[in-house]
Order: sequence, then C-alpha cells, then structure tokens
Amino acid sequence: MPKSGREKSKPVKNHPRAHAFLIFTALFLIALLTVALLLRFSVVPIPPGLSSEGGFCGTSTESACSSDSGCIIGGCSAQVCGALGDDAVTTCEYRDCYNRVKYNVTCGCLAGKCAWK
Repeated sequence: MPKSGREKSKPVKNHPRAHAFLIFTALFLIALLTVALLLRFSVVPIPPGLSSEGGFCGTSTESACSSDSGCIIGGCSAQVCGALGDDAVTTCEYRDCYNRVKYNVTCGCLAGKCAWK
C-alpha cells in the first residue's frame, strides 16, 4: 500500500525524570530569586549608640544619599529609614520601640547614608 506522504508521529511518552527535572529547576529558580531579593532588600540595624535597652529599635538600609530629602520612612510600621526607591520588605507587627516621635529620632542623611538620627 503506498504511503500518503505524511506519516503519523508517535506520541511522546511522559518521562518521570523530565518532570522531576522541571520541578527541581523551578524550585531552584524560586530559591535563587528569594535569596537575591533578601540580599537586595535587607536592612541593617541602627547604630548601637542610638538603640539601647528599651529604646528606639527601627532599622536603616544605609543607602547612599546626599541630603535628608533623599531619605524616606518605610516599612509596614514605619520602622525603616531608607533612600527613595528602596523597597524594604518588613513584617507587619507594631512594637512600641518603632515610635520615632517618642524616641525623638528622624530619618535623614547621616554621613552620606540614610539612617535614623
């Protein structure tokens, strides 16, 4: 019997190893992205001289700045002092030690870095 010119292709069987590799690759990429984001958006504790037992406990990104206007307050509880464009990721709990008015601190440019002062 003559061939029609087009042969049917055989269906590709699912390979468990291929699925496992795709899942592993996806999980690896998610882990890598998570680490990159954590490193990019990590925050640095404020200097020890500003924080004492029972004192202000906000954090600073210590991003570069040239004036106070280049620094903003961020974080869910307004506990992070950072530069414009910083995307600080924080948990959303409030602690009394985040109260900048009570502890008389402001977010500004200190020695070329955004910090509480």
